[in-house]
Amino acid sequence: MTEPSRWTRYRDEVFAACQDFGFVYADLKTQRPSGDGWVTALCPLHKDSTPSFAFHRPTGNWKCHAGCGQGDVLRYL
Repeated sequence: MTEPSRWTRYRDEVFAACQDFGFVYADLKTQRPSGDGWVTALCPLHKDSTPSFAFHRPTGNWKCHAGCGQGDVLRYL
């Protein structure tokens, strides 16, 4: 198995040090906690009238349940 790249190690260290990625998603409208660290909100990637976007505060992972995509906090940014 190959050793992770310097970037991968750095990214993993930053992710491990951040306990709450909610600040990245702070501007999203109609945020509501949905349990287990997940929060739903209006999706910023499409015109949304019913919250279809969810993000996980502890990991920064996100998903649009309307089909815009999903990923980690870096992909969101």
